[in-house]
Amino acid sequence: MPHFWRKAIFGMAGNVKILAIEMNNTITILVVEDEVSFEKLIRQRLRQEVKNGSYSFVFAGNGQEALALLEVNKEIDIVLIDINMPVMDGLTLLSYLRKDKQQLITVIILANDDMPKIRTAMNLGAFDFVIKPIDFTDLKATIQKAIRELKVIRQAAKARELELMNEQLCQVGRMKSQFLTNISHEFRTPLMVIDGMSDQIVAKPDRWLIRGIQLIKRNSAHLLDMVNQILELTELDDGSLKLNLVQDNIVSYLYQVIEPFYNLAERKNIQLSILDELSELKMDYDPRKLQRVLSNLLSNAIKFNKPGGKIWVKLQGAKSSDFIGSPVGSPEQADWLLLTVKDTGVGIPEGQLSFIFNRFYQGDGSSTRSADGTGIGLALVKELLELMGGQVSVFSRASEGATFQIALPIRRDTSTL
Repeated sequence: MPHFWRKAIFGMAGNVKILAIEMNNTITILVVEDEVSFEKLIRQRLRQEVKNGSYSFVFAGNGQEALALLEVNKEIDIVLIDINMPVMDGLTLLSYLRKDKQQLITVIILANDDMPKIRTAMNLGAFDFVIKPIDFTDLKATIQKAIRELKVIRQAAKARELELMNEQLCQVGRMKSQFLTNISHEFRTPLMVIDGMSDQIVAKPDRWLIRGIQLIKRNSAHLLDMVNQILELTELDDGSLKLNLVQDNIVSYLYQVIEPFYNLAERKNIQLSILDELSELKMDYDPRKLQRVLSNLLSNAIKFNKPGGKIWVKLQGAKSSDFIGSPVGSPEQADWLLLTVKDTGVGIPEGQLSFIFNRFYQGDGSSTRSADGTGIGLALVKELLELMGGQVSVFSRASEGATFQIALPIRRDTSTL
């Protein structure tokens, strides 16, 4: 499976980690008993099972020792627990295991047939019990019964894991199908323009040559941009995408990135403004990746805005990682560059905010959604910023516009242009 889709499986809301549970041929049994002679007796009476690899025993003298062993030994399957022990008795140990080690099968050992303690132990999650003096035929049968229960529990857990994995794979399949549908729509429009305009140029070159070439170049650039975004995601996955830092006035560079969007906003009757608190700030940045980040945010702000809407871009410095409301007076005092893109568009419902940076996520996946997209733009924004040591935040409500704020650390380690 390509990195592109493998990351989608394990990167979804919650980053679910799928683990297959395998049954070990050797059953590891922790015996918690304060009588030293009991360990010797166990080893003698069950030596054949130990020799042939059926059982492996670990011993603890009280509940505290048992808890310490369980923290370091993850292979323990069954715990035999004496009820009466110093330091921490068996019932107290059971209460801890019930809370933190529910996957273990526990069997209690009593010196007599004490039904109240047996009931208490069972209520605390014990699977079975044996009575002292130990009848080893009975103990072996109890262990075998516990092993059968262990297998049932693990098989059920494995079935749940496989079911969950199947659900995840189905979800990725749906995401892949949606992504291919979305990107097909995104490719189709510029390709149709290019194809149609080529025919017009051939039929009427005097009328369409200049305008047609402009349209072809603009739509070709759009197609190339989408391909580059997909390639950048793939390079992020395999770790081959590297920073190409320069040190220069980032403010003037950001103005250059924003400039082409004035015409795009004007064609949709949207007012684009820069609220400039910085006139100059020399720092390290990657021009290509920063352009990708800001272009995606501005494109979305225009795409999801309405005629008569507004977009503001604000540049400021901040000292704190708690960026909102923490600007400083001069760029020399700042540790972070804050770039905020705010719009008066359709906004984002609160329930979708935690998903919008996931790959291929579409807030409106229907065929009638108001704006097209591939579902990779904001994911690329987040991952590129993380590569640059920065981060992105979003603040929005449905019908109330959206505010995206990116923060980049101000560093000056690269040679000056």
